Amino acid sequence: APIQDIRDVMADPQYQALDTVTTVDDPELGPLRMQNVLFRLSSTPGTIRWAGRPHGADTDEVLTELGLTEAELTALRTEGAL
Repeated sequence: APIQDIRDVMADPQYQALDTVTTVDDPELGPLRMQNVLFRLSSTPGTIRWAGRPHGADTDEVLTELGLTEAELTALRTEGAL
């Protein structure tokens, strides 16, 4: 069998027919090509909706769950810690 590099794999008709790679729109980076959900069931096929959460998107929620107050979060931001 031939040895393929990534360009060969991405251009392979069977690989494309399996919809193995999908394009996801990222608000910061624009359209990204990435691995699709590998096992898609007929009733619940699954989809990739985003490439990942932006850096720091959940910081406030996590720190609040850990018991920090809004004033403490503000102080940490003022200090440059967040």
